[in-house]
Amino acid sequence: MGLASLFVLLLAVTTAPPALADGGLVVASKVEGGMRVTAFAAPVPLRAGPADLSVLVQNARDGQTLLDASVRLRMVREEGGAAPVSALADREQATNRLFYAARVNIPRAGVWRLQVRVQRGDEEVEVEAELLAAEPLPPAARFWPWLSFPLVLIGVFLLHQWLRDRSTVSRS
Repeated sequence: MGLASLFVLLLAVTTAPPALADGGLVVASKVEGGMRVTAFAAPVPLRAGPADLSVLVQNARDGQTLLDASVRLRMVREEGGAAPVSALADREQATNRLFYAARVNIPRAGVWRLQVRVQRGDEEVEVEAELLAAEPLPPAARFWPWLSFPLVLIGVFLLHQWLRDRSTVSRS
């Protein structure tokens, strides 16, 4: 593998955006009655700002996914000072249709209590988890791959020029 190929591979790996999908970090899981409820949060680490909360509802006996449940999410800040965040999670918002998902906006950093309420027929399961939302990233940190792209192109050009000049000097 040549130096240019290695550089292109390194560039592709370091500047590729992360894949966005349902799931993330498992924050809670509970088996109660006939259901297993597992809650996920993304991004990892969780930060103030937009977040994806996903829930997988399964039959506790055989692991089959239950697709006819009603899933409600509520987040309450432990220290107060921020209004609770509520959302209805559904399969239409999920990339993976086996999940129930909701996109929420976490208004402030801090410790939040996530309450997941799953209802299916006359059966109801409630799962709770404690989530720590860090401070949001500054804009430059979120967009560094795009901001650094011109610098990478300049570096590739300078490397090309240096290699060309080096080969010219060695021939003469």
